[in-house]
Amino acid sequence: MTKKHASYRADLTQSLPRKAGRIDLLGVKVDRLTMVEAVAECDRAIQAAIPSQVATVNVAIMMAARRIPRLKQIITDSYLVCADGQPLVWMSRALGLGLRERVAGYDLMIETLDLAEKQGYRVFFLGGTSQVSEASVQAAIRLHPTLDLDRHHGYFDKESLPEVLDQIQRYNPHILIVALGSPAQEYWIDDHSGTLGVPLSLAVGGGLDVLSGVKRRAPRWIQVSGLEWLYRLKDDPLRYGRRYVSTYPHFLIHAAWAIGKSYSRRLRVACLRVLRLRPSGQDG
Repeated sequence: MTKKHASYRADLTQSLPRKAGRIDLLGVKVDRLTMVEAVAECDRAIQAAIPSQVATVNVAIMMAARRIPRLKQIITDSYLVCADGQPLVWMSRALGLGLRERVAGYDLMIETLDLAEKQGYRVFFLGGTSQVSEASVQAAIRLHPTLDLDRHHGYFDKESLPEVLDQIQRYNPHILIVALGSPAQEYWIDDHSGTLGVPLSLAVGGGLDVLSGVKRRAPRWIQVSGLEWLYRLKDDPLRYGRRYVSTYPHFLIHAAWAIGKSYSRRLRVACLRVLRLRPSGQDG
């Protein structure tokens, strides 16, 4: 990250202080925000017109950030970091840190599209195949008929990059939706958002695949129960099987260790309080 790019985020954080602080989950900082609050923060960032990034963190991204310093730094520097995973919400509560709800990247994208139509913000989709990109635009327009929207597919090489950047700059969007997969999408935003000057960049992973109808999202009850990973595994066992085998066991071990340490610490604090309240000279 360049010093100039880092200064954008510092300026934004200083000019738009938030009441809700960040909590530390296995070394990755996450904002304690509800969906309503996250959308409001997105609106404030857009109006501030300072390039800012919104990161959405699930179990896979959290564990990747623990291994990859650059990804972790990008997440730390992001204006908003949303917990996109029910297991993260459960872990935070077990640690006594209390994330209030899951703020999924797809849901946040849908909410920002609604915000964009109401406020007259321009939106740019970057990602997916040509078919997915076009279908995503059509789906978004069906939901929001007056939405100002442009797009480019995500399958471009280094030689085509200047054309992509030029298209985005000429369109001059308020919101840039990037669906290139993690960590490529976080790296791309980090590399180019300062140059592009887009007020709000949101990484959504496979969000355009779902919006376009190419992929289906798990029913609400599965999302809330924390079993969305199992639903995805059913649809694409090879892809998600590798991901979950390489991340979830490590997550469960680290989460259990952190929760155990937290309970132990809280128990010691409670015992010390009892001893301090105990009348002097009383020995049983």
